[in-house]
Amino acid sequence: MKAIDNIDFRGMKVELIGTFVFFYVGGWAVINSSSKLSSDTCSCALAHMITLGLMIWAGAHVSGHFNPAVTTCFIVFKRIHWITGLFYILAQLLGGLFSAALLKVIVSGDALDLANAGSINGFPKLTNAGTNWWKQCILEFIGTFFLMLTVYLTAVDTRAPENVHGMAIGGVVGFMLLATPPGFATALNPARAFCPMVIDAGAEFWTVFIWLVFPVLGAIAAGFVCEKIFLKGIDEEQNDAVELPIIVGNAGGEMEMDAGGELTTPMRATGTLDVELDAGLDVDADIGLGVGIGLGVDVDVDAEIEVDLEVDVEVDAAIDVAVWDTPDDTQKAAWKGFFVQGGEQNDMDLPNLQIGLSGAITGEGSDAVGEFTISGQLNDDGTFNFDKAYPDYTVSYNGSLDGTKLAGNWSLPDQQEEPFEISLVSSSWNGYFLQNEDKNDMNLNLGVANGLIFGTGTDGVGSFLCRGKSDGGDFSFVKKYLGAHQVLYFGKVEGGEGSRTVKGKWTIADAGIEDKFTLQES
Repeated sequence: MKAIDNIDFRGMKVELIGTFVFFYVGGWAVINSSSKLSSDTCSCALAHMITLGLMIWAGAHVSGHFNPAVTTCFIVFKRIHWITGLFYILAQLLGGLFSAALLKVIVSGDALDLANAGSINGFPKLTNAGTNWWKQCILEFIGTFFLMLTVYLTAVDTRAPENVHGMAIGGVVGFMLLATPPGFATALNPARAFCPMVIDAGAEFWTVFIWLVFPVLGAIAAGFVCEKIFLKGIDEEQNDAVELPIIVGNAGGEMEMDAGGELTTPMRATGTLDVELDAGLDVDADIGLGVGIGLGVDVDVDAEIEVDLEVDVEVDAAIDVAVWDTPDDTQKAAWKGFFVQGGEQNDMDLPNLQIGLSGAITGEGSDAVGEFTISGQLNDDGTFNFDKAYPDYTVSYNGSLDGTKLAGNWSLPDQQEEPFEISLVSSSWNGYFLQNEDKNDMNLNLGVANGLIFGTGTDGVGSFLCRGKSDGGDFSFVKKYLGAHQVLYFGKVEGGEGSRTVKGKWTIADAGIEDKFTLQES
């Protein structure tokens, strides 16, 4: 898979702008406080708290970290892809550097000298660093531990109340600044210290390791506690949860059951949902909920109420995947890439290149030489070869499916081979499938056009091809591993184009195996 497929450019923009605003406002507050011009400790803490809270609220639907320690923690515990996380950190550092550089330019020389007596270009100085550095390490570890704990419990945990995370996270930063002893410099954020010190540090730069190392350690420690204690099993439980409000009527024994709106299942099939409640009154009911699920209810009225939910869903294992594998005029799989000739890179545009489930490669395209057609074969071991036929001559291409791209070499008779690479022009999808309670990561390039799904991908089993159909909220496709078995996927789509989520169930019908999966478009 290409590294660029995991780069979230929207998220990077949010990280860069949000970090810039946060550090810019916070830097001014520290400079004013240090120079005794207008701010005091309380207003400095408030400036950080309110600005961070507002930036998180504004950007949380895209990213909203603004802190390399938070991003590193999410990378370690696989809340985000590591490539995405590294580019978030790069954007955060750039935003912080822009802020520190702008502060240095704006503040006049005399005012800067006065401000820098107590701060380093918008970041407080650690006084008596030779003896106090280890105390600052402890403050950073503990403070960032509490900060990351708040991030998990208000922003990551979906059981948390809505829209409290922004000011809760900002509030922790503000209160930690208020609680900072005189002469110390609380950051809880590696970039908050590193960026000003890179722009304008001097002899104090040796202390930067404090804010680079201990906030990260504190965040990872909090992440470990939350992942293993507070959130353990929550993700899987929420995938199985069905919300079913039950209202018991008057003492005469009438009972009303309300599904609370639309009850959905990730499968496009039928099944049963059995509910048992212990409550004193025996009631049997059969309720149709309009989603192909029969709901059998047995109610016993007594003192305690116990609910047992079991979902039994049948997938459409008999579906004819050959229909999905038949290209037509509406199924255009665009690929782009390049070939190198004489050290010069030349673009290739293939508006319709198809790789069938059998491995057959067909299509057409154009480059600087002219228009051409493609015909060849993707082999079971992942290697491929195809001919690129111009009107006057033919070029041979060979290589291997590398994640979600075709890469290798091209050649003409009596000429040295030179490299090329092409990739499907489509959305990058990341996710996982469950098997025996283990999560198995998947990376895919999927094109969804005119109700059809096509693409390539890779996971722990190997490389695979995808073909399928997207009809309204349904999302069904076959995943054909090269030279091996195929897996059927059936799911439901949530969200709009560019940020879609698909949740559902996969099956290998011949083996009688099935389990859940989740995909996220990025």
